[in-house]
Amino acid sequence: MCVCYLALSWAAASLAAFSLAAELGLRPGTAVKVLIIAAIAAVTLAISVCGHATIVKLYLPFTVALTAVFAVLATSLYTGPVARAAGGADLSLPAGILVSAAVYLVMMRSRRTAALRCAAP
Repeated sequence: MCVCYLALSWAAASLAAFSLAAELGLRPGTAVKVLIIAAIAAVTLAISVCGHATIVKLYLPFTVALTAVFAVLATSLYTGPVARAAGGADLSLPAGILVSAAVYLVMMRSRRTAALRCAAP
């Protein structure tokens, strides 16, 4: 069952990444597809090594970033409220990057502060 889930996840992620590459103007030929599949395999391995606790800790930043992206997303299927107010401009990429960076900085600052408190004599 685990191998089947892994195969389905890789297939879905690969198809989504191929479509994204095509939207970005990359012609997803064999070389690009191999690189995408290798990147997905590397991320999957990294996630499995990091373990469940790390994934649970990442739920909040993922949720915040995805909420920001969907608020400013503009596609033919869905247009978020901010994108609609901006005349249909798709601001999802910059919003996702900025919100993810902000959440990461806040989380790392609190983690560093906690580590310093533990290290203090």
